[in-house]
Amino acid sequence: MVVMHVEAADREGGVAAPPAQPVIAVKDLSLTFDTGDGPVYALSKVDLTVNEGEFVSFIGPSGCGKTTLLRVIANLEQPTSGSILINGVTPEAARLGRQYGYVFQAPALYPWRTIERNVMLPLEVMGFSETERRARAAVSHSWTMTVNHSSMTWVVTRKTISPGSSERVCWRWVSTSACT
Repeated sequence: MVVMHVEAADREGGVAAPPAQPVIAVKDLSLTFDTGDGPVYALSKVDLTVNEGEFVSFIGPSGCGKTTLLRVIANLEQPTSGSILINGVTPEAARLGRQYGYVFQAPALYPWRTIERNVMLPLEVMGFSETERRARAAVSHSWTMTVNHSSMTWVVTRKTISPGSSERVCWRWVSTSACT
């Protein structure tokens, strides 16, 4: 069983009082994958509470369930048992309400789209007008680093954008489309 408690500090360095409702509340969560070779117990009875303002890191060896837990929190995997709430609602309701953003481990940009059009893709899928997409992309660009110190009209290719810059573009996806 994994039990994690994270203590937040207030601005003066003392221990902050916990908020009334955790941002993430995981209780007795398990996830088992059925495979041809038998069951794989990816998560087993995980308990986790994360309160507003806390910074949490998942550290462990490859295959121990770190990404699987994040995928359950993001509603990309369904647990076998246990409960999970994000801001007091199910992961599905939090996702549909765009209460959080999720950046995958490996950036996945479309090479035939410009950087700007890659950033605006989630908004396009959600049905936002081009005017709104451009406005949101401009706002997110104002507080993020300029990608390769370049114009946003560059087409994304291995020759024009570094892996780090690809990651920044993915973070801009989150800043333009989540938490509306």
